[in-house]
Amino acid sequence: MSIFRDETIYKFRENGYSTDYLFDFSIATDLKNSTWRTIYIDQPGLGVSREYLIKGLEEEDVRHYFNYMQKVAIMFGADPVRAANELKESLEFEVKLAKASLPREERRNATALYHPMSLDELSASVPIVNWTSCINNILTPELFQV
Repeated sequence: MSIFRDETIYKFRENGYSTDYLFDFSIATDLKNSTWRTIYIDQPGLGVSREYLIKGLEEEDVRHYFNYMQKVAIMFGADPVRAANELKESLEFEVKLAKASLPREERRNATALYHPMSLDELSASVPIVNWTSCINNILTPELFQV
């Protein structure tokens, strides 16, 4: 069982949307060898700054963010009560992601964040995700497969 709904992430990818909701995925020049391209997996970007989210729903900017989420859902036809309940649950999960993320000041040293590992090592380190399937569904056969 996967930690996230793989199908949703893959549908987002198929339709050209971001897949960086639970973790950031990118391909870039390797930090320590500029002749290599590397797959980077990092903490996700959040809808509101981590500094606000870690304070929870009591924080004014987080409340505004929550209200905005609800207004957009209702604009797209969601039932207001259901939208409020489901989006509150979603926001609470995003707060947990924020609390598990490193603060900006701890992310300034790129070398300290550099932890290269093989796909086998990543799979052993985080076995709850089928990394081969995940990466291959994000990359697509036309681009590259691992």
